[in-house]
Amino acid sequence: MSNQPRMKSIRLLSLLLLAIMAGVVVGCGGPKLEQGKTPTGPAPLFPSPSPLPTRPPITPTLPPVAPSSPQPRVTATPSPTPVPSPTPTVELPAGWAWVSVLHTSLRDNPAGQPVASLRAGEKLDLLAMSPDRAWFYVRYQAAPQEAPQEGWVLAQDVRTFVPLDAVSTLIPQEGLAAMATSSPPASPQAQGVVLAHKLRLRAGPGLDQPILGHVMQGEEIRVLGRSDHAGWLKVRTSADQVGWVAAPWVRISVDVVSLPVVGHETTGVPRPQPSPQGTILFQDRPGGTIYLIRADGSGLQRVTTGLDPAWSPDGRQIAFTRWRSEGDGVFVRDLRSGEERLVVRANKPRSPTWTRDGRALIFDMEAREESCRQTPFGCMDEAQLRALFQGQDCGPLPGLGWVCIADLPLGHRVQWGLQKVDLQDGSRWDLPASDIRAPRHHPTQPGVLALGKSGAVLVDAVDSEPPQRIIEYGFLGAPVYSPDGAFIYVSRKDGDSWNIWRYRADGSQPLALTHPPLWRDRPVHNVAPAVSPDGRYVLFLTNRRGPWELWIMTQDGRDPHPFAPQALRAIHFQFDFGPSRMVDWGH
Repeated sequence: MSNQPRMKSIRLLSLLLLAIMAGVVVGCGGPKLEQGKTPTGPAPLFPSPSPLPTRPPITPTLPPVAPSSPQPRVTATPSPTPVPSPTPTVELPAGWAWVSVLHTSLRDNPAGQPVASLRAGEKLDLLAMSPDRAWFYVRYQAAPQEAPQEGWVLAQDVRTFVPLDAVSTLIPQEGLAAMATSSPPASPQAQGVVLAHKLRLRAGPGLDQPILGHVMQGEEIRVLGRSDHAGWLKVRTSADQVGWVAAPWVRISVDVVSLPVVGHETTGVPRPQPSPQGTILFQDRPGGTIYLIRADGSGLQRVTTGLDPAWSPDGRQIAFTRWRSEGDGVFVRDLRSGEERLVVRANKPRSPTWTRDGRALIFDMEAREESCRQTPFGCMDEAQLRALFQGQDCGPLPGLGWVCIADLPLGHRVQWGLQKVDLQDGSRWDLPASDIRAPRHHPTQPGVLALGKSGAVLVDAVDSEPPQRIIEYGFLGAPVYSPDGAFIYVSRKDGDSWNIWRYRADGSQPLALTHPPLWRDRPVHNVAPAVSPDGRYVLFLTNRRGPWELWIMTQDGRDPHPFAPQALRAIHFQFDFGPSRMVDWGH
């Protein structure tokens, strides 16, 4: 064979090989191209040389679509009309909020239908807010095993420490008309009178806000709302000018904390509060050491040991109890002479309280111990069980099924009662109350405030009238009156935390004075309130910084801070969540 035909054959074979490698020869291993698709196989090792003939280009009828993310056919419209989208689910909260009123509702839309009932102290994830800031969009989980719910709650019914500027605005799909035509429940109509000689009217709630003008002493103004920390009031003057003034310089017709929050403080404000006066009596733990300290933080001294110390009306004596192997009893100590005397023997006495004239003490004690049967409802006697079983010896009990009385384990329960002892002749008698603890005598009337089975009650200390229920709530600490008897201060459990609440003397108008902090990795408690003799301040025990400490705040919950931290730095407080009187504040 000549060289020319051989070279020609080699060229033909080379061209055929290149065509196969380029994948353009049908039936020779190259991928087939479908109309409108791009090859999904690997790219060719070598580019096709331009001299090679190729197939005519295929014009696709649809844009190429990546196989990993197929898209549906979309028909474009010239000018789409925006359609409000459903309320989205916000994954990350802007912060947390706590319910600050006794009851409120979680709603499907602002002014819509309730989807859940919320109680004071419930924790909520704060997700967004309505454009007018009157409603918060929140996430609520009633229990760990239950699915969370999302909905709207009135902003004035919760408390949050998140700046609202950091919370996104959300317009719900439904209920916009209701939002536009309705408003939150009307806040109390408040009138104020200016106390300062010349009070500055500012553009916002802070000392750094521009001054709009002045209001003069004695001028009457209308109060529209308050700042988040109650230091500033939004007001309308008699000249119809709206602005902000410092709250301490205005006397208003309602409690300042009952006003709606309509702004956030940019700075603090000087509060012209007089210094606390009087002497404070406290114990470091139930049955531990009893101390005295002046209200200005000076003069700390150890007094004695015992339980639940209480001042006498004249401030010269203190009463307390002790539980000892040689016998339990109620004691009185004269602070001038240091003399202690046993007043009366009793079985596990606690919480002595003086009558108004100082001639007698009232205290609680174990009245008797009874046998009972252990049930899911607590320890019940046989008569109670037979009544539950409709007169039979056997019947159904939740969690246990069909049981008989004799099958239930035996137990014991203590019946607590109140006794009154005369300090002159030692005579004593029972008050008409059972299962009552932590008595506190009314400052001006003969009644005794105490804890019953399901809340606070008022016991008649003179006649034999049955106790009158004042506050109905299952988890309360030892209550205490304000010096004028107008208010009741008590700790109560809301959710996983105990907080200080204030009620009117008849049990109305509950107001939370403390709240759980925004960031916490454990339950935080505020307990054992005591009120100053002038009614301006409240001492309480708290573990918000870890160990238990004494803190002080104003009577409406403002300006909470540690009490005498240097003087009390060596005192290690303990609290057992019983009905303990940890603190008593006297003249």
